[in-house]
Amino acid sequence: GLEIAIERDGTSIVPLDITDLFAVEVDFEEDLTRANAHL
Repeated sequence: GLEIAIERDGTSIVPLDITDLFAVEVDFEEDLTRANAHL
């Protein structure tokens, strides 16, 4: 993914501070349920 884009195309990646935003990594159905509850 990102590693290939950087290596192949010289793509730049810039970090974005999302400290004050709601974010949840969705790996399981329970995660999606929790994320949807905040919409």
